[in-house]
Amino acid sequence: MKKLITLFFICISTIAYLQKDLDTLSEKDIKENEIKEYILGSNFGQKFNDHNSILSKFNILKLLNPGNVKIIPYGKTNEGRDLEIVVISSAYNIKHLDSLVHIHQNSIEKENKAIVWLSFNVHGNEASCSEAAINTAYELLKQKEVLENTIVIIDPCLNPDGRDRYVNWYNQYRNTPPNTSLISLEHNEPWPSGRPNHYLFDLNRDWAWATQVETKQRLIQFNKFQPHVHVDFHEQWINNPYYFAPAAEPFHEVITPWQREFQTNLGKRNAKNFDEKGWLYFTGEEFDLLYPSYGDTYPTFCGAIGMTYEQAGHGKAGLAVETNNNDTLKLSDRIAHHTSTALETIKYSSLNAKKLIEEYKKFIKRDDYKYKSYIVFGKKQKLLRLKELLDLHEIKFSYAIKGEKVKGFNYENLKSLKYTANGSELIINSNQKKGNLIQVLFEPKTFLSDSLTYDITSWNLPYAYGLNAIACESLTKGVELKKASLPSKEIDKQNLAYIIPWNGIYTAKKLSYLLKMGVNVKYAEKPFVNSGVSYPAGSLILLRKLNTHIEFDDLVSKNNYGISIYSSKKGMSDTGPDFGSDAVKNIKKIKIGILTGDEVSSLNVGEIWHFLEKELKYPFSLIKEDYLSNNILNKIDVLVLPKGDIKNIDLIHEWVKNGGKLITFGKPNDLFELGLEEANIDTTEENSLIEFKNVDRNEISSTINGAIFKCEIDQSNSLMFGIDNPFYTLKLTSDLFKPIKNAFNAAVIPKKSSAKNGFVGKKVQNKTDNTVVASKLDYQNGEIVFFSDNPIFRGFWENGKLLFVNSLFFE
Repeated sequence: MKKLITLFFICISTIAYLQKDLDTLSEKDIKENEIKEYILGSNFGQKFNDHNSILSKFNILKLLNPGNVKIIPYGKTNEGRDLEIVVISSAYNIKHLDSLVHIHQNSIEKENKAIVWLSFNVHGNEASCSEAAINTAYELLKQKEVLENTIVIIDPCLNPDGRDRYVNWYNQYRNTPPNTSLISLEHNEPWPSGRPNHYLFDLNRDWAWATQVETKQRLIQFNKFQPHVHVDFHEQWINNPYYFAPAAEPFHEVITPWQREFQTNLGKRNAKNFDEKGWLYFTGEEFDLLYPSYGDTYPTFCGAIGMTYEQAGHGKAGLAVETNNNDTLKLSDRIAHHTSTALETIKYSSLNAKKLIEEYKKFIKRDDYKYKSYIVFGKKQKLLRLKELLDLHEIKFSYAIKGEKVKGFNYENLKSLKYTANGSELIINSNQKKGNLIQVLFEPKTFLSDSLTYDITSWNLPYAYGLNAIACESLTKGVELKKASLPSKEIDKQNLAYIIPWNGIYTAKKLSYLLKMGVNVKYAEKPFVNSGVSYPAGSLILLRKLNTHIEFDDLVSKNNYGISIYSSKKGMSDTGPDFGSDAVKNIKKIKIGILTGDEVSSLNVGEIWHFLEKELKYPFSLIKEDYLSNNILNKIDVLVLPKGDIKNIDLIHEWVKNGGKLITFGKPNDLFELGLEEANIDTTEENSLIEFKNVDRNEISSTINGAIFKCEIDQSNSLMFGIDNPFYTLKLTSDLFKPIKNAFNAAVIPKKSSAKNGFVGKKVQNKTDNTVVASKLDYQNGEIVFFSDNPIFRGFWENGKLLFVNSLFFE
């Protein structure tokens, strides 16, 4: 005990975030009957701890149980907060953790440890979760027998930035004692709430797409440990009973009978515990296992038993709140419920360790897929983006062998196709550990056992990345890749100008860099041929004469992202516009504003914010609508209006008329006289008597739930520069509009076009014909760009990112 106390004091000086009151620690303080109060605090469950305090409690737990607890830092958030996982097991397992993980990774015969991963607080304002994490850890350390054959990984907070946004706000405005009435400010968070991360992304929908820094760093650890069981802890609305598995239909078809059986049997054990305490719960409703980017589905498709647990609470609950049944929901109740299901999950996993290990091995060795290989081809920049995602998920890939003949299902025309490889195609074979995940991400058609689902119903990566693909029923050979990159070549600096073909997101990044560095950039609004080289519309022209004020050659050669840059010694083109033509226009270093406000979608704001700041790396201003004025508008060139309602209609109206450019996502609530005409959707009922049990199904018959459509595009329209067929859009709603009269409609869903994939209600199926996706129109001296669909949805719809860039920089 004395050695432990000495070690503890030494560590205090090195752990900056330990609580100040630890200075009074003495041997008496850590007697067995006082350890819980010391670790958790005398007022545990009566206040919210900020993220650092949560981590400090785990450090105390480790110091008091050095043989059973290992803390692994795995990164930082955007705001600099620590990301950590905590591993809890027997002293033997902790000591030999690396060896045991190696055995698991390589499916060695002697494997005998179940790995359970518990994820807490992915939504920042579901704040009981991190409190439950520390309580679970404390109680778990008493389960010595369970820890002999079980390795438990706890991520106490997947979203520290969001959690602290909520906790800091709540602690600032809470009443003392807590006011349980919903009318009190402490139950009404301001926009954007603590739910999302720094960039206002929903991290629970980012597991597969890995657009966010938290997800990218977490996947490294997740791929290392590859758990047998994964639980994602959440909170829902305050009047809901607790939810635990089994999940609702639809289940994705790759989910095995064992995965279903385990969560069903575990659900019965959780139900027994709740029944004994009189706690209410529900199962088999609302939360399905289809969309692959959740904290339950992604682990499931990687071989784990993935589950979601939902406790009543959310940002409305505070420390205590009155519910509809005149009961009071307290933080201590929420912690107790989550702790109960967490511990039962670990116990049941321990009892079934052998079976979990056996079934996981079967899952990752599965080879009964219809499609054995996926061949993907298209523009190099798009392929490189896809490779980056595959690397994050540790999915292996290779290049096709030139001349190899294959036959398979063609994604573009949905028919069988014979194809001869040219050697540039990407091959993803399913005979690998992540084979099931590959099936889910690349499957040509999502099977829906039930159309009532919680999220979008299609996400196919070839469509999302704007690539062609063939699904083959036989295994296709390939050659191993070296490090994925785009080829680059030495640039001839004895020139009149540099020319950069406009053909992908890396070219857009280069443009952003050049503009920020003060380079004068022009673009050709028509295709041209110069010195025997063909260039598409939108290609960048950098004239030496206009850039004598800077280190021109150095700036052109830096930050090239592997793109092709050409030199030209003459301004006269072989065909198409010469460099002095009116069709060669300046690209202005525009000033961009993004409108925010209480009625604006925080998720859409976050998508735009993150894309501009982290991917394009171009400056902009977030502008709160309440402070919008002529003075502010006159300082920007482009105003991006995310989805939502706005109040300053007349102000923006006049700004556009006087020369501003407005980019609007979705229907702009009758903001302008756009000539938007809604497509006719029949919402009348064949039978005026609708049974109550069928209300939900009747409603979805008029909806589109994340379906993929192929568009006809006008490649001469500046919105479509650098974009080739096929161009796919992800339609998220049944808001359908006819092409705008007197506008330049750049992308339209053609007549007699059905969805490539995804659910479309029967009342909408024939109404998507000839509906607009992207349009541009002159509005007196200004310009309006209208997107009926979100081209950068959740940061993963790569196919639309260049479309958005074009809307910003090109006339």
